Amino acid sequence: MVRIAIIAHEPMASALLDVGLHVFPDATDIYPFDVQADCCPDLTCEAIFEALYDHDAKEIIILTDLCGATPSNIATRVATRLNEHHVATELVCGVNPGMVISAIAYRAHDLSELTHKVIDGGAKSIRTLVSTDTE
Repeated sequence: MVRIAIIAHEPMASALLDVGLHVFPDATDIYPFDVQADCCPDLTCEAIFEALYDHDAKEIIILTDLCGATPSNIATRVATRLNEHHVATELVCGVNPGMVISAIAYRAHDLSELTHKVIDGGAKSIRTLVSTDTE
């Protein structure tokens, strides 16, 4: 089963985990990492890598929030290092609740298929529900 990590601005990672556990209360092997605004990226990267890397982890999907922001930069470094240590790791940015729920629901799939399902689940959760017709 694919391990799930959420690396996002504080308190988003923990909040997204709470949403996922609301739908799947028995889900395990999910790691939220709330990145504080004043964190040391090097120390945070090392701490996250140490938390995720072990001999049980074969595949990991990392979900992060804003591309180019500190959490995603840390996530990129962590994912790269995990891959260098032969832990197949995918990194997806733009995390939203639909992505987290999809990650939990489909985590038994292989990593590549899971990544596509997570992106699809995130995109499908973005909708206009009410709009003003200006014509």
